Amino acid sequence: MSSVTAKQILKQVEFYFSDSNITRDKFLKEIVSKSEEGWCPIDTIASFQRMKNITEDLSVVVAALKESKCLTVSEDDKNLRRNDPVPEGKIDSTDRSVYMKGFPEDASLESVQEFVEKHLAEGDKLLCTRMRRFKGGDNDKSFKGSVFLELNNAEAAGRLVAKADLKFTEASEAMDVQMKSDYFAKKKSEIAAKKGKTSGGDQGKGTKRKAQEEEKEKEIVKDLIVSITSLGADGSREDLKACVEAAGGKVTYVEYARGQDSGFIRLSEEAMKATELCKKLNDANTEVAGEKATFAALEGEAEADYWVKVRENQKNKRTKVRGSRDRR
Repeated sequence: MSSVTAKQILKQVEFYFSDSNITRDKFLKEIVSKSEEGWCPIDTIASFQRMKNITEDLSVVVAALKESKCLTVSEDDKNLRRNDPVPEGKIDSTDRSVYMKGFPEDASLESVQEFVEKHLAEGDKLLCTRMRRFKGGDNDKSFKGSVFLELNNAEAAGRLVAKADLKFTEASEAMDVQMKSDYFAKKKSEIAAKKGKTSGGDQGKGTKRKAQEEEKEKEIVKDLIVSITSLGADGSREDLKACVEAAGGKVTYVEYARGQDSGFIRLSEEAMKATELCKKLNDANTEVAGEKATFAALEGEAEADYWVKVRENQKNKRTKVRGSRDRR
């Protein structure tokens, strides 16, 4: 086993069991909670698509995990657990989360993480990288060139934000680096400013309809979004829809591009909620196109972020439609 492979395995599995992920990952949290000592079968972890992309040799996975300082492998080499108890409730990571923009759109997760870690101070640690992607349209699932980063503490986040003139390459422009909370506050102000410019004195055709659309967008019906991960390369939108509806869910929209290892499904308000549906699917070890998938209902910040992206996409589509009408 190469040192690179061992490092990749440790990094991925330690992320799975980190405070920031396990409190959100219902599938993994449920497995751990079934054991009084918090054990999870290593072969379950090794079956995840990202792990299979690293290696499919279970002995290699076990050997690498034995070097972890925050995880423990059982004496029979079959199970794994955290050294610390799983935190209760959701973890608020706002004060240690950073927004970073300026990556090339063909950048990989590994290249992004390598770049960020290269600029961290000694002792600072990158816990989670969430690559922001387009939703719908011709660029569906394509990387936007920006990420949300979660670091080990607020001081680490502050030190990264304070870095001046960060560039992905020498030829690149300086990156936009700011606290995630500042990014959302700025976006909120920009949206409010745009609404203020377009609403004053506008009594023309379509004003009422526009107001109704915006009011509708403000409403968030919770527990309707299913996140599906560990998907194989042969899956399709039809496969995702079929497996969800077979379990009793009613699908209104599928966000997935063939070849991706993850996707989202929006459920109808009239049928089974996402939390109940995901438990049913995970308990049944549901497969999508021959690959065992992981299902999780979006909650909290992840759910809010998702709906913000949906609204932005809906607004952009309406703008394009109105623009095409004006050009007629």
